[in-house]
Amino acid sequence: MIALNLVYPLYYDGTQCWKTGAEYLQDPWNYLDMMHIFMGYLNIWCQLTLGVTDPITKFVAILVTLICLSKTFFFLRVVMSFSVIVTMIL
Repeated sequence: MIALNLVYPLYYDGTQCWKTGAEYLQDPWNYLDMMHIFMGYLNIWCQLTLGVTDPITKFVAILVTLICLSKTFFFLRVVMSFSVIVTMIL
């Protein structure tokens, strides 16, 4: 299920990178997107090879959760009614 949910960001960001070229790397939020995709697949690999109870797997899962929270705050910032709340949290 996790791998299926990472297909769309991989496709979207891959297409964006392909179209814009080196400009893609100028926006810091794109690094967060790339890290989300990489850490998501690393999380799957850790769960399959190390097991779900391994401390490394748990650490990677925590990092993926924090990255997803950061992305959620970024998208909520766009909605004007959430902007104040997101600013206070950040």
